Amino acid sequence: MGLGRFRALVVVWAVLSCSPAGWAQVTGVQPIATDQTVNALGTLPQVVGQVNTSVRNDRGDYAFTTGGDTPGALLYRGAAAGALTRVLQSGDPLPNNAGTRVDSFDQIFMNSSGVVAFDIQYRTSTGLRAAALLAYNGTTLQLLAKSGDSAPPSGSGMVFTGGDNFFNVVGIDTAGDVGFVTTVSTTAYPDTNTQTSSGLFVAQAA
Repeated sequence: MGLGRFRALVVVWAVLSCSPAGWAQVTGVQPIATDQTVNALGTLPQVVGQVNTSVRNDRGDYAFTTGGDTPGALLYRGAAAGALTRVLQSGDPLPNNAGTRVDSFDQIFMNSSGVVAFDIQYRTSTGLRAAALLAYNGTTLQLLAKSGDSAPPSGSGMVFTGGDNFFNVVGIDTAGDVGFVTTVSTTAYPDTNTQTSSGLFVAQAA
């Protein structure tokens, strides 16, 4: 069979298989989230219509951000429960930090146990722009580090900076150790515009 004839057969097959009479519906495809399921959670500030970043592990746990940079939200669906959960959204405060307000979401990573590590930008109680690193294990939201926290090693006098600097997550291992890159400064937050440097750090997610 010549190559030209083979191409002709392929074209005929494609037309027949895509015609209304020959259409075969795909089976086995299940939605993780749709506008309807996200809307059913309620109180989400226009976060449907755009999935930005998503992660999945081999166990079947999912996490994703949606809605653009601002407003946005992080949503989670565990393999065991199978229900969609709103973890955090724009306008929410950081855990145990009343008066703060989440602005936008950046990177998300997930390990084999379903623990999600992610970084955000937020506003302090005085309106300053700052950054934070968080983790979610399917039930509990944990704040790992934020702008102004003391940076290791102990006694160095360095603090994590804020402004437009994210805590850039590089990964999370099976033990829950979260690797991240960020900038530090010798001056107190929010005055972190001098003597800054960057480093690779590890935080432990519960």
